[in-house]
Amino acid sequence: MLAFIMDFMLVFGVSLFLLIKILLPMNHSEAMREFTIALNTYVDEVQAAEAESKEPPPLPDLTDNEKISEMMEFTMSTFLMISLAYFGLLELLLHGSTLGKRTFRLRTIKVETGQPCSFFDHLLRAMIKSLTLFGAPPFLWISYLLAFT
Repeated sequence: MLAFIMDFMLVFGVSLFLLIKILLPMNHSEAMREFTIALNTYVDEVQAAEAESKEPPPLPDLTDNEKISEMMEFTMSTFLMISLAYFGLLELLLHGSTLGKRTFRLRTIKVETGQPCSFFDHLLRAMIKSLTLFGAPPFLWISYLLAFT
């Protein structure tokens, strides 16, 4: 589980850097500007409410903004693709290991043969891990906890 957390932090950090510094400014600069304005407005409203000892306002609903919704879809699909590439290619190239697994001297092997998994096996594992990671995180953590029972 620690190896996976390390891998996730690495994937998340690299993805965040690529998105914020390169991909979003190139592809969604207007949406980023609108999102930043909405975020700054919300922060100002929260600070004003705190100064007056009032309830903070609810988070703004940005789902109606087509540009921001499109940017968020792009962001999620980019995270998914980077995760898929990381887990799939690295396990293939490092013979069943990722950087997190290497830290703990772990690797994925076939139970029957003790040999490294095939390309298809690595790709399937990466797809399941990536989809679960971004689609249903509770199921991923449950699967790790079941390993301890």
